[in-house]
Amino acid sequence: MAHPARVEVHASKPYSAKASTGWSGVPGARHIPAPEDPVFPHFTFVVTEWVSAGIEMTDDLMAAALALATSQVERRRQQQAAEDRQQERYAARAANPPPPGAFGDAPGGVVYYIRRGDYVKIGTTTRLRNRMRDLMPDEVLAVEPGSYKLEGEMHIQFAALRLHPSCEYFHLAGELKAHIEDVLNRCGPPPSGLSQFKGFKAN
Repeated sequence: MAHPARVEVHASKPYSAKASTGWSGVPGARHIPAPEDPVFPHFTFVVTEWVSAGIEMTDDLMAAALALATSQVERRRQQQAAEDRQQERYAARAANPPPPGAFGDAPGGVVYYIRRGDYVKIGTTTRLRNRMRDLMPDEVLAVEPGSYKLEGEMHIQFAALRLHPSCEYFHLAGELKAHIEDVLNRCGPPPSGLSQFKGFKAN
C-alpha cells in the first residue's frame, strides 16, 4: 500500500477505486470518506496507525477502519450532546433558582466541597452537619457561603472535570484544586468534626 500520507488528498465526494486520483488500484480505496466528512480525520488516523504498525491494508480492513472511525465520531457526538444538555439544564437552574427551602436552598446556605476517594462532590445545604452525617465524606475540603445558584455556577465552571454528566462528582485536579485553595483562603477551614461520625473513620 502507498504511504499513509496519500490519504490526505482532496475530493468533493467519497472516493472510489475507479475515480480517486492516486488511489486507483489500492485495496479498499472505495471506503475512504470525503475530506469534508467529519469521519475523515478519524479514518486517516486509524489507517495511519495500522500502516505504521506494519498491517497491510485490504478492502476488509479499510472497511473496518471506516466503521471504527464512524463509531468514534458517533460516540463523541453523543457525549457532546449529553454534555450540552447538562450545561443547558444547569444554566437554566442557575438563572431561575427554586424558591427558598426547595432543594436545601435558603438564605444562609453553604456550598460544600467534600472528598470521596479520588473525587470531589460539590453540593449545597442549609444544615451542613446533618448533610455531612448523611454523606459521610472522607474529608470536608472547604465550605463557602452560598446556595443553589452558586452550586450551579460551580458545576458549570468545572464541567470538564465532571465524572459523569448526570452526577455531582468531579476529578480533584487543576482548576478545581485551585478554587478549593481560594475558598480556604477566603473563608478559612471548614468546621471541625464534620467527618467524625460513628461507624466512619476519617482519612
